[in-house]
Amino acid sequence: MADSGRTPSRGTRRAVGLTPTTPFSDAGMRTEPPVSEPIEISLVPSATETPAPEDEPPATRPASVALPGVP
Repeated sequence: MADSGRTPSRGTRRAVGLTPTTPFSDAGMRTEPPVSEPIEISLVPSATETPAPEDEPPATRPASVALPGVP
């Protein structure tokens, strides 16, 4: 690390890198991810009947739906 030419504040030291033993909260910093609890395997729901097709087709819009006054 290069010296900057300034005297450090009293009671401080040069920061070289991360210190894994320094806790960030009461429980400390985790170095390993938490272990997940196993999830029970559930059954696939049974298939339902396919709905009957609609008698009428869905409504359609006219082709020109642009904003009025906009070229």
